[in-house]
Amino acid sequence: MCNIAGYVGEKRAAPILIQMIRKQEGLDGGFYTGISTHNGAYIDYHKIKGELSTLLSETDAEALEGNMGIAHSRTPSGGDSSWSHPFVTERDGKVKLSYVANGALGLFKDRNDEYSKIADKLVADGFDIPCKLRLSGNAYNRLSSGENVHMSDVMCQLIYSYKHKGNDTVSAMSAAFCEMPGIIVGLAIEEESPDRIYFSRINMPMFVGFDESGAYLASSPIGFPESVKKYELLPPLSSGIVYKDRYVVEEYKNFPKELSPIDESTLKLAERVVYATLKETEVGFPELRVELLKHLPTDVVTQENAIVYIVLSRFLERKKIEMIHARRTVRGAEAPKIIFKVIE
Repeated sequence: MCNIAGYVGEKRAAPILIQMIRKQEGLDGGFYTGISTHNGAYIDYHKIKGELSTLLSETDAEALEGNMGIAHSRTPSGGDSSWSHPFVTERDGKVKLSYVANGALGLFKDRNDEYSKIADKLVADGFDIPCKLRLSGNAYNRLSSGENVHMSDVMCQLIYSYKHKGNDTVSAMSAAFCEMPGIIVGLAIEEESPDRIYFSRINMPMFVGFDESGAYLASSPIGFPESVKKYELLPPLSSGIVYKDRYVVEEYKNFPKELSPIDESTLKLAERVVYATLKETEVGFPELRVELLKHLPTDVVTQENAIVYIVLSRFLERKKIEMIHARRTVRGAEAPKIIFKVIE
């Protein structure tokens, strides 16, 4: 999984996005990091393989201009810095669309070969997929040339292809997400619209909150600044636009799977599972997510990540648990890790 931040408002976005990623990267990220902002004239971005501190030391990410942008931190899963988010569509040396996502194929993993054909068609139609790389195994979409491509890069180009056909950006995101569904959520910014962030959400979490300066988007409420007093989960199976003072939503029309809603009974179940797990051992978000999945249906799209984040936020507010900042090593790479502990 991954962690995402977004901001559109009256303040400079880069420092805000960096702080929001700093708060979240230990949840389930820290191995690839990137940021993209719109300065009113054009989109700029930086991305690296490594944690946030590496992005800040190797690029001028913190100096990026503009009052709107998106940022991303992700898990280790192969590839070099070209496999970091954001993924972009460029034309004539300018970034037309910048896109970040959180998720995986999940229940749609049997469609991987189909998605590889979508990627091949995009290339044939003139839509470059910049992250092309030869990797061992078959976990990612593979072009007929033998090169692997990241699903989110394919999605970025697919969204732009729908825009190229004359669709508005909200409709383009909905069409792309329904053509190539996964267990995902995505945010996008485009060159022609410096006052808004686009979103599309199947089931992975994306919370939105506001303060006097603007709108904030985060994978987890943990990422919000203290000035955000209230937040809500963006609706699933929908796309929309977040402006600095509001958001608008358009539901998907033809999604191929049933989605399990979040209700209070599910949240109460999750509270019991999360608290019982943390009473036994101090663990992080990924382990809690796995525990909750054991209690959820397996034949529908579920919202376990969002549920766990909601429960963790409730427990933190009630001072039932605390966060411990640690480190973890995966495949020889080290990154931050947040561990949760019950307060006795």
